[in-house]
Amino acid sequence: MKKFLLFLSLCMATYIVNAQNEMWIYKSDGSIMKYNTAEIDSVKFVPANEQEPDDQPNGNAISNLTSDYEIDLSNCTGYISCYGDYWDCGYCNWSIEFICNDGIKEGVYLVLDFLTDDDIEGGTTIAGTYRSSGFTEYDSTKPNFAPYTFIPGVRISDDGSLMIGSLLQEHKDGVGVNQASIYGGEFTIETYDDGTVSIVIDATDDADPSHKITLNWRGELK
Repeated sequence: MKKFLLFLSLCMATYIVNAQNEMWIYKSDGSIMKYNTAEIDSVKFVPANEQEPDDQPNGNAISNLTSDYEIDLSNCTGYISCYGDYWDCGYCNWSIEFICNDGIKEGVYLVLDFLTDDDIEGGTTIAGTYRSSGFTEYDSTKPNFAPYTFIPGVRISDDGSLMIGSLLQEHKDGVGVNQASIYGGEFTIETYDDGTVSIVIDATDDADPSHKITLNWRGELK
């Protein structure tokens, strides 16, 4: 199963697909359309918010943060998905996504895109510490895939509007106010006998100078 996550300029439309292959399109006129995407061979792209790269306070970085950021997931639901060897790198790809309970245009959206080991069927527990994969020397948009790494958020299109990897976005009253790449540092996942999961993030964005992005969360993932 592949996923398709699409955040477009707020003046256009917002798309989201969950792990059950249900896609909602939130159009600018207020209408909502729902589709089943089981037959769509899609990719994990996340377009940027309404700010163009030249307007970013941090240059061409994804991040528009101006200070350190502590993620608040108190009004979010978390989803976990296994994509096997999605990146064709020999390691199993997982994604954890948190979506605001009030809708995609409200609150926090967080995605962690990470690799476990060479058991590409997903048999290995997700528990572990994941460091940033960084990027290869010959391609600044190709992650340096390795076991127990996460894929940093990075712009991949010529105009800077499409992004992949681990990303944070925040909306207030339907307006995108914060956006950042989970770029450096690490996060740790622990699993418990009661079915809950804890995630501790100690990361940095892609701004220069960078800002800390932190999280200490425990709960259930769907």
